[in-house]
Amino acid sequence: MKDSQSSYKVGEIYTPTGMYAITHKQRRRGLSWKSIEDSPDELIFERCKSIHTFGMKFDLEVLFIDSTNRILRAKIVPKNRIVFAPKGTHAIVELPFR
Repeated sequence: MKDSQSSYKVGEIYTPTGMYAITHKQRRRGLSWKSIEDSPDELIFERCKSIHTFGMKFDLEVLFIDSTNRILRAKIVPKNRIVFAPKGTHAIVELPFR
């Protein structure tokens, strides 16, 4: 794993522009089992309280954003973990950690 410090800062505004996980299958699977080359630049989960990285082939940079797109928390998440969203999270953004 690279440096565990996220390049995003708490309090910054972040406007998601990637793919939204909408269906049950998309939300359950996320980026699991995809190679980093085949994954989208970001995957957005609205109204989500936690994510997992089981089955991941790479680490994730995860952003928890509120309803005004302000970053509440940003962290690098290694494979095989469960992460719970902080209170006030409106969406979770998964970014492949490159």
